[in-house]
Amino acid sequence: MPTPTPAYHPQLAARDVVALERLVRRPTSEQRLVQRAKLALLLHAQPALGNTAAAQQLGQHPNWVRKWRKRWALAGFALPALADRPRSGRPRSVSPPGGGDGQSRGL
Repeated sequence: MPTPTPAYHPQLAARDVVALERLVRRPTSEQRLVQRAKLALLLHAQPALGNTAAAQQLGQHPNWVRKWRKRWALAGFALPALADRPRSGRPRSVSPPGGGDGQSRGL
């Protein structure tokens, strides 16, 4: 039974494709960004590929593919689109060290 055609089709410019390929090849890239870049390249190469098939090829969940495909299709694709959106709430803070000499008290 064939799967339905995806509702969202992100569009990538030629310069974005080149930048994504460079990001995938760079050994110091963050892996979450590499996975998203691989998805964008896969969807660019095969726009009619279903979410489930794309997820299987990349070892991800279909909901992950659906989320990124929709986000890129609605907001447009640019390299900052690979990054996470800012989260709500108070930013994390680091507690100050225990003592003035760099040694913490306790344990």
